[in-house]
Parts: sequence; structure tokens; C-alpha cells
Amino acid sequence: MKRWMLLLVIPSVVSATTTPGNIEHTITEYGVKNFAKNTSPAQWNETIKNISFGKSEWLALVPKLTPVISFEQGIQLSNALYYSIEPNTKDTLVVLNILDKQKIYQYQQGTGTSCVPPMSESGKYDEVLYQKTRIALLNVGPQGADCLWVLEAAVEELKTTEAQK
Repeated sequence: MKRWMLLLVIPSVVSATTTPGNIEHTITEYGVKNFAKNTSPAQWNETIKNISFGKSEWLALVPKLTPVISFEQGIQLSNALYYSIEPNTKDTLVVLNILDKQKIYQYQQGTGTSCVPPMSESGKYDEVLYQKTRIALLNVGPQGADCLWVLEAAVEELKTTEAQK
């Protein structure tokens, strides 16, 4: 019984201790070479989850994360930014614009990677999420045009590849 109680408490403890401020402190303390090594998987997962949900305070942290993440974290961050487009289009596009201007980091994020739908292991993308993301980008106006173009081009390429099989 005690084990089950512990399993219920651990996620709330991680959530309560992982804040944008804590992650920013880790970035400052450990820097480019050691951030990935000194961030626990639970902290990183919480960070990615909050970015995926489009939470503004977490999205604002993204430009500080890009210089310190590992290759694997870069993939996860790109996917999280894609997922954040639908719930918080405006803030996500602001962050993507900042990242597009940086262009100096090894595992660079930005419109070119974060507006491409994540693929499942079978090479499929989530059609429902694609449609919701597409509508969110259309609704935001001209500032969504670059991301929308990348999104639609990626999906068309996937459809063409699938049709050739």
C-alpha cells in the first residue's frame, strides 16, 4: 500500500520542484557542456510537457535551452514546440522567430524543424493534430505563414512518399 502512495506522490513532487526558474538556474549553473548531464529525466520530461502544453512561461525559456541541449533533447524540444502551436500559437511563433534568428547552435530549433509534424515509428503523423495545428496557424494571420508553409510541405511530402509505396 505504501508503494502505491509513493507512486502517487512522486509526480506531484517533481512537478512542484520543476519550474522555469529552476531550469534557468540549471542552465546558468552548468552551461552548454553540462546541462544535459545535470538535468534529471524527470525535470526534462516536465519541461517538455509544459512546453508541449504551450505554457507561456515555459515557452519563454526555450531560447535559453537551445544552446545547452543534447541531440536527443533537441528532437524532443522540436516535437514539444510543434505540439505547442495549437494551444498557444502566438507565443510559439514568437519563440520560433527568435530561434530562426539565432542560427548558431549545434542542435538548432526553429520553424524549419518545429513546424514539421512528429512521426510515429511507422512513419505516420497525427492527422487530427495536423488539422488543428493548420487551423491555428491560419487563424493567427500572416505571422503563421512560414510555419504553415513548412507544415503543409512536410505533410504533402509524406503523402507523396506514402502513395509511392
